[in-house]
Amino acid sequence: MARVLGLTVRPGDMVGVRGGWAEVKAIRTDLDRLGKREVVLVLKGSRSMRVGTTEQIDVLRNPRGRR
Repeated sequence: MARVLGLTVRPGDMVGVRGGWAEVKAIRTDLDRLGKREVVLVLKGSRSMRVGTTEQIDVLRNPRGRR
């Protein structure tokens, strides 16, 4: 497990969500209501998760390097 910036998360990574892990299916960027850039992580079997580009989150990297 590593703590990485929201901007560096990749599809196939597992991210810490509410005490568990969820696989990232896709990633896109968006603006919050104040116009600040944020990352939208689309999770498999769940909703999307919005994080700041410089916010640190827990990540397990996919050992196969799938993108």
